[in-house]
Amino acid sequence: MVGIADGAESNWKFLEKQTEEQILDFYHASGYLGALAEALHPNTVSKQKEWLTENCRELKHEKGKAGELLNLMKEVKEEKSHSKNLTEKLQAAITYYENHQHQMDYAEYLGLAEKVKKRKKCGLGKYGLKKHR
Repeated sequence: MVGIADGAESNWKFLEKQTEEQILDFYHASGYLGALAEALHPNTVSKQKEWLTENCRELKHEKGKAGELLNLMKEVKEEKSHSKNLTEKLQAAITYYENHQHQMDYAEYLGLAEKVKKRKKCGLGKYGLKKHR
């Protein structure tokens, strides 16, 4: 069984006892990318949105994308001069991704979800198992 939660430590302590695998909810993982979009395109909201759309899609569908984004966050934080507020947001994003990168393999779990959905459509019941009558 797979557990899904936000980044709160108490969630993971609970889920580790209850599930075999855990994954970070996509909403929170993608939410931290706003700071990176702002740092990369500081004066153009349309470019920020475009970058976010593309990179959120890639985070969801490409294996290893969380690590790539983490590395980019670190590079951007060190290379450019940012406001104190943006620097703090970037650091928060870096910390979040460092703590949860191992729980962000969305491509793998998307494939699993599609298999379960397909099996349910074929009448195989919950989790792809045949129902006993």
